[in-house]
Amino acid sequence: MFDNHYHEEIPAEVREVLSKETKSTGKHRLKSCLLARNITSFIPVSYLPRVLPKGYDATVEKACRLIVEMAFESAYGNQEALDLPGNSHELIHDYHVFRNMPQRAVGTCRLDFAVSGIPTEENPPKLLEINCIDYAGTGWGPSSSLAMLEAIPGLEDIVSFRNAREGMAKNMAQLGKKMLFLSAGDNTYLDYTNFAKSMKEAGFEVKHLCDDDFVAMNDEGLVRMSENGIDIKDGQGWSHHDFIYPRCFGTLGEIWDADDVIHAIIDRNVPIYDNLFALVLENKAAHGIFHEHAKTFMSEADRQFAEKVILPSVNLDRKTKNMLLKSPQGKVLKHSDGHMGETVYINDAIIHALPQIKRLKGWTIQDFVSLNTADIEPTYYGAQSRALVDLSVYVSYEFDSKKPAGKRLETCSMSGAICRASPWNYKVNLSTGGLLVPVFFSK
Repeated sequence: MFDNHYHEEIPAEVREVLSKETKSTGKHRLKSCLLARNITSFIPVSYLPRVLPKGYDATVEKACRLIVEMAFESAYGNQEALDLPGNSHELIHDYHVFRNMPQRAVGTCRLDFAVSGIPTEENPPKLLEINCIDYAGTGWGPSSSLAMLEAIPGLEDIVSFRNAREGMAKNMAQLGKKMLFLSAGDNTYLDYTNFAKSMKEAGFEVKHLCDDDFVAMNDEGLVRMSENGIDIKDGQGWSHHDFIYPRCFGTLGEIWDADDVIHAIIDRNVPIYDNLFALVLENKAAHGIFHEHAKTFMSEADRQFAEKVILPSVNLDRKTKNMLLKSPQGKVLKHSDGHMGETVYINDAIIHALPQIKRLKGWTIQDFVSLNTADIEPTYYGAQSRALVDLSVYVSYEFDSKKPAGKRLETCSMSGAICRASPWNYKVNLSTGGLLVPVFFSK
């Protein structure tokens, strides 16, 4: 199905390590290691890893740094341009997310990339989207990679791995060691519980609540929020927490449901890891704005590199709609506020989607990027196959707005990465039947 995509081969030294035992033995050991880390068959993991070339991690990290710098420079210095149709407009005008912005923004974001062609310094990954709040995978992503390193003898000698949770823990510690961890809906979801467990192991005190329970407690007067932190009253009395870490509030619906809480966090300048104003940066139509604003502070060399990373885009209007109807090939139509790939249409699928779109504002057109393919094989059920793969990178940052433009991004590092794969769909989300592929870099 994906014959025209560049295919990444598993390095010979990795295949040699894998071949030292039978596949059934290797899979059995990997299953045991996954289960020991609470990764069940509910999260399908590939027995075959993705191993990117030595040194490509530096190229990916450079791309991440430039994107984060451009995005946050825009948030602090080009807010009017970010007032885009849809969620951004409501967040800015109804929730005033640009009010009381912290002098120093500390957090993590997940940048979803396409690697298209041979991964080299001259061919950096292409940005697909930015996730600044409620980015998935911090629980089961690192756990699956650690399980593979444990299960396959000799693998850790030839590949390097960055544990996203370790990078996040180091960055979070700037805000304190007492975390109020809020998750969307069910707080027993393995991605949440694995993350909470790892933070406790890193020395944090973690109180884990689902967003609905926190909203209810706030309504009952059991929550006090201020710039000094969050106090919560339960059956054991009041407890203090240094900051909120939200794995929720990632959609406008979740914001509406927590209306009073959101206003309180913003109005009272409550310490929060990941900042609510960063939701505006998730708008897919904002990527070009970031790059344009970069002319005011970024070197020409960095801007040229960024041009390879950020895909050009145009807004959907009557003229571009007619263009798509005539020639949809090689194009991708996305809703600027789309979530989990639900409003992404590629090539001929655009023809069927356009008649259903009544409001043209809020839709963005990009060139189609051919994701690379890799060999994958489900650990639990299924045979080896060729699949499309993306690259999702967790980036931990510290942005000091009081410094001169271009020098505000004090720290920015690639904390870790995950890879999702699909052997039958151009959308590689796990929710659409994809697999999780442990991703490493050759040493």
